Amino acid sequence: MKKFFLNGDKYEGGLEGDEPHGKGELTTSSGDKYIGDFQNGKKHGEGLLIKNNGNKYEGSFKNGKAHGSGKSINTFGDQYEGSFIDGKRHGQGLFTDGDGNKYEGEFRDGKYDGYGVSVYKSGNKYEGEHKSDLMHGQGTYSFSNGDIYIGEFRNGIRNGNG
Repeated sequence: MKKFFLNGDKYEGGLEGDEPHGKGELTTSSGDKYIGDFQNGKKHGEGLLIKNNGNKYEGSFKNGKAHGSGKSINTFGDQYEGSFIDGKRHGQGLFTDGDGNKYEGEFRDGKYDGYGVSVYKSGNKYEGEHKSDLMHGQGTYSFSNGDIYIGEFRNGIRNGNG
């Protein structure tokens, strides 16, 4: 079934009552496109979302937001594969930025938070605790020249002699 909304959105797929339900494809008036599962008019289940700016997300949705396991990539080349809750990176995941720097570990509310390992394209590596995207707590920073700092970090900065 095809449905055209007053706001300019176009939908083709299963309907329940007057709302998208089951498999379908939605193209919004702003140019976003979603192909996948719907429940009660919302993205819910497995699907692919392609935003009008080129950003993509493929994976699980719940009540219209990324939720569960999925993979996102943006136009800058940043990629994330892992767990989402309410549209944010949350739980275990692997983030690689467009420059090739990598972080694998825990996320909370879209940020590095908890234990993780960062490997930088410079060859440096950090393994330890994070808070709000910063090195925070106990960790080990290994420099590409072989130097190593083992100790405490506060708000992204070494704290103490190590």
